Amino acid sequence: MEGFESADKLDKFLTKTHSEPSKLSEDEIKSPHPLMIADEFPGGIISNRILESSELKSWNLSGIKLHNCIFRDVDFTGTMFWMCTIQDCHFENCDWDRLVLRKCEIKHSEFVKCRSRFYVNISESYMYSNVFSSCSFDGLEISGTDTSDIQFQNCFLTGGRYQANFTFREHLTHFPKEYLTQEDEDLLSSDEVYQDLLFDECHIESMDFRMVNFIDTFFKFCELSRCSFVDCDFYEYNIDNTNNKKGWGTNTIDLNSLIQSDIPDEILKTVFNLEPDVQPKIQNILSERKLSSVFISYSLKDGFIADQINNYLKKEGVTTFLWERDAPGGQQLKTIMKANVNSKDRLLFIASQNSLKSEACHFELTEGRKKQDKLWKTILFPIHVDNFLFEIEYDQVRPKKMREEFWENIQELRDINSLDFQLFNQPETFDINQKEFESIMKKLIASLRIEKSP
Repeated sequence: MEGFESADKLDKFLTKTHSEPSKLSEDEIKSPHPLMIADEFPGGIISNRILESSELKSWNLSGIKLHNCIFRDVDFTGTMFWMCTIQDCHFENCDWDRLVLRKCEIKHSEFVKCRSRFYVNISESYMYSNVFSSCSFDGLEISGTDTSDIQFQNCFLTGGRYQANFTFREHLTHFPKEYLTQEDEDLLSSDEVYQDLLFDECHIESMDFRMVNFIDTFFKFCELSRCSFVDCDFYEYNIDNTNNKKGWGTNTIDLNSLIQSDIPDEILKTVFNLEPDVQPKIQNILSERKLSSVFISYSLKDGFIADQINNYLKKEGVTTFLWERDAPGGQQLKTIMKANVNSKDRLLFIASQNSLKSEACHFELTEGRKKQDKLWKTILFPIHVDNFLFEIEYDQVRPKKMREEFWENIQELRDINSLDFQLFNQPETFDINQKEFESIMKKLIASLRIEKSP
């Protein structure tokens, strides 16, 4: 890859051989990178090497696997790893200033007394079974990364960001159900708590935690100071009374995180300097929000699920427009659609192969997008009853004369988190999944709520 150092060059640089052989089989060593479509790792594999008291400053490395390697007193300042795998490696007393690991797989590795004084970025990557021990990172940013069994022990973390990362169980919630194994489904339904992310005896200062579900996460014997938590999900077990014994600083939490989380009263006080009754008070304030009016856009072929959703919304006090029930006679079809899209607060789009092949549904989507752009507000709320929304490609869109408009509608829907209603699209599956339907409808209604006008 142009601009990147070759595996051969790095291999020649790492001349000292690691005396302890790998415990992995040859097949395990050659296992492919998660993002590479191959039966085995297609790039260069460098195994059983040691590098000490050296510089790898500003190296750009792509498609390389480091396996069973040791790096001691190595300066990685300004180095980038792209689509690389770091497996069963040991890093000790290394400089990580401006180090970037992007789309990398980092597993079964140990990082001891490593440090950054400015910035280090790990993004869009996979981190499995790694330990960071006695590290000091100023500006550590981990974002968009799948994590499993990650431990930070006796580390100093400051001025960084931990954003939109997923522990293994949280990651599974984003998979279509047909791809889940029975073991995956058992894990999702389990009440057992796992230690997939542990902060143990760490000093964590001025860190920004954003859009993180802290399921299977523990803070133990830590001092958290001036950290912020935005759009996060807490559980009762995440932070216990072993933390913030010194009472340094005040951490902040946004309203969404506060009301959707289960945080013990003692932790509200010691970690966030909030009184125990703050959560019910916030709930009372937010109860002033009202249910929006909703235009339901759907194909008549999906009438069963549309009817079930409409019934549930109306039972909860939502004003709806459902074509089969509410469309008046004697008016032009597009006039009815446009008027009701514009008069309702939200457009709930039931995405399916049927609706995405319907010109009428696309007309409603286009009107919804126009309204959204004009008001600078979220109008469109998609749900899906099959995977057609995510599988359709540009060249498959018909008719050709409408392709650009329809594709823009599809792209707009793909950019919004769509709730999965596939279990409820047919009477036979709907009847046996009533509890799941009620649960997901509560999520949908919470999303559709709007603030009362002042």
